[in-house]
Amino acid sequence: MPICKIGKNRGCEFDLYYELHSSDIKKEQVDQVIKTNNNKEKVVLIFGFLTEGNLWYENLKEFTKYENFEYCTFDLRGVGKSGSPTTTYSSQSMAMDIIELMDFIEYKNAHIVGFSMGGMISLELAYLIPSRIKSLSLCVTHAGALAPLNGMIGIGKTIFIGDIKKKGTILANILYSKQYLETKSRLNPDRTNLDLFLDQFIIDNQPISSGGKPQPSLSALYGHIRTVNTHNVSKKRLLEIKKQLNTTPITIITGTIDDLVNPSGSHYLKSILSPIEFIEFSGSGHMVNFENYHEFNSAILRNFNRVVEPITIPSNNILQPKQA
Repeated sequence: MPICKIGKNRGCEFDLYYELHSSDIKKEQVDQVIKTNNNKEKVVLIFGFLTEGNLWYENLKEFTKYENFEYCTFDLRGVGKSGSPTTTYSSQSMAMDIIELMDFIEYKNAHIVGFSMGGMISLELAYLIPSRIKSLSLCVTHAGALAPLNGMIGIGKTIFIGDIKKKGTILANILYSKQYLETKSRLNPDRTNLDLFLDQFIIDNQPISSGGKPQPSLSALYGHIRTVNTHNVSKKRLLEIKKQLNTTPITIITGTIDDLVNPSGSHYLKSILSPIEFIEFSGSGHMVNFENYHEFNSAILRNFNRVVEPITIPSNNILQPKQA
């Protein structure tokens, strides 16, 4: 199992589980490949609050069609197969986790894609190691702000509800737009997106012996909550990021009815970091990578294209860029 020992020199040693994905690595091999030795463009995919790296799997189906890229996904500290250090959680400490991971798998530089809390971590990475970032994609994230009230109330409700299906329904309505949830799924046209979400949510919350996922400890839950609530990248630091990244391409992606991360946070990042590509999916909720699946994938690949030999993206997947 691919494990990187993290944090020894910071007094918080723990195991970080990761996977490498590419057109050369079969799905059944991802928990066996420790390192690679190739000339592919390296990409680090960073998901958010209490999420495991496997949440990228659906997008990786498209990303790995292009043979010149290798992707690293991982379980954040306190989640999934990764360990839970007892030291303070923060977006900066998680960024340092990723730097150690990049060193271990010998990623001298990489394209960084951060989603939600992963975008917060990505901003810290951009501040700490700007010379190692080839492109930066900041998805449904912010430089520091409280979550919208609707989302906070909804998350609070899930803590006190024991019925898994009811809890999943509340969570689904926080993560996705009503229109998306009511739409027939592209994966199974006979069922809605809400149906499929609830199916998986119920499986994930079963005992591990029945196929469920390991649930985070209370300390890890608190640590992730603390990370979100203490994250703050000041205007001064954002301007330093802009200066240091210089010609590094940046894409900022947001929805318009996000109950977890206010879209105004993306607009603020745009105002400081421009010129960038800014994409706003009208009517989309938080999970734009699923709600706007093809457009999201093509936007991420297009940002890679700005610094590497262009790859051909199917024309029906291309969302025309909007420079800001």
